[in-house]
Amino acid sequence: MVQTIANLFQEVGYNQFQSVGFSTDGFATTPTMRKLNLIWVTSRMHIEIYRYLAWGDVVGIKTWCQSEGRIGTRREGFLRTLITVKSLAVLLGFLLIIVCFLHCKWVMMNQDTRLLQKVSDDVRDEYLMFCPKEPRLAFPEEENNKSLKKILKLEDPAKYSIIGLKPRRIDLDMNHHVNNVTYIGWLLEVSVIIRRRNSRLHNNMSSSPAALFKQLDRLIKDIILARRKMKAFGGLLRRWLAFA
Repeated sequence: MVQTIANLFQEVGYNQFQSVGFSTDGFATTPTMRKLNLIWVTSRMHIEIYRYLAWGDVVGIKTWCQSEGRIGTRREGFLRTLITVKSLAVLLGFLLIIVCFLHCKWVMMNQDTRLLQKVSDDVRDEYLMFCPKEPRLAFPEEENNKSLKKILKLEDPAKYSIIGLKPRRIDLDMNHHVNNVTYIGWLLEVSVIIRRRNSRLHNNMSSSPAALFKQLDRLIKDIILARRKMKAFGGLLRRWLAFA
C-alpha cells in the first residue's frame, strides 16, 4: 500500500504542474528548467499512515509545494477517504477521514551532468506564484515529529547483504534513473517485518490513531442508539398527545 500511496502523490504532483501550464514534457518542469535541461529528483520522502485502506475505498489527495532552501522545493499533502458506514452516512453525512500525511523534498538536478544544482530565482519565481504564501505543513508541530529527523547511518556492516545487484530497465523512469517509488518497493521486498491487519502502527496504543478510530466507532454506535431511543420516545409522545 505504501507504494500505491507514493505513486498517487507523485501523479497528483505532476498533474498539478500540468494544470498550471507546466510539465509539457511530463517531467513536472518549468519552461526555464527545460531550457537548462534541469529536472526534479526526490531526495527525501516521509509518509505516515494512520489507517489501512480497503478494496474499493474512495480516496482524495490534497497536495501543495513550497520553497525549501536554495537547492530544492518541498511538497506536502495528505490522503483522505470516506467512512463507508451506512448508518453514519444517513445520520451525519459522509465523513472524510485522513488516512496518511506526506512530506517530500525535491532537489534540482542537471540531466546532462547528473549533478545537483541550485534553484535559480527565475525557476523559483515560475512555480512559487502557484504555491501558498504562508508556510503550510502537512505534519502538525513539524519541529517535533520524525519528518525532518536525519536517518542514522549504519555503523556496523549488515548481517545479510548481496553485492553486484544492478537496476533493471523496468526500474528506470523517463529520466533514466531509479524512481523513488522503486526504492520503496526494494525495501518492502527485503523487509522481514510482517504486520498483521490489526497490528499497531504506533508503540503507544492509547494515543495512536487506531485507538481514536475505535473511540469513533463507539461514539457512532452510541449516537445511533440514542437516535433510536429518541425516535421511540417521539412515537410515544405523539400517541400521548393524540389521547390528551
